[in-house]
Amino acid sequence: MNILQRIKAGSEITKTVDCPGVEDVKVNVKILTEDDLAKASLAADAIYKDNKVGFENISNYNAEVETQQLYRSLKDPETGFGIANNISDFRGSLTPEMKDFFAIELDQLHEENSPDPMKMSDEEFDKLIEDLKKKPEETAGNVTSIYTARKLLSCLASQLSS
Repeated sequence: MNILQRIKAGSEITKTVDCPGVEDVKVNVKILTEDDLAKASLAADAIYKDNKVGFENISNYNAEVETQQLYRSLKDPETGFGIANNISDFRGSLTPEMKDFFAIELDQLHEENSPDPMKMSDEEFDKLIEDLKKKPEETAGNVTSIYTARKLLSCLASQLSS
């Protein structure tokens, strides 16, 4: 598996959660890639193209970006496809409570799989280094933060030169 394939595998990480308020419905929450984030932002920009985004509507714009991100993140566990055919159907089915729930789940998934090295304790970072040494392909595939990858590279390179 080449480096790009390993990086791409890291972006396919999902977790399955119960859909709040809907009995017996599960949804996969998928880590967002840079492409997903760019598309979500561009889609929100397109909606606001005729309206200047400013202090008076920035919260609405940010809410739309978050909705666009969730639209790209939430997948049907059985098919792997999005849970709605289009953003209008998705937006029309999403309650504020569901949106908050899924946004928290997505944030937690990103945090779990790509911890911020600036917030990690030395012990947590040392464990990440040990995991990388024991299971390099699996661990490297789970690192989606460029900052974490840089810190890991610096640390491992310094160990090699010692």
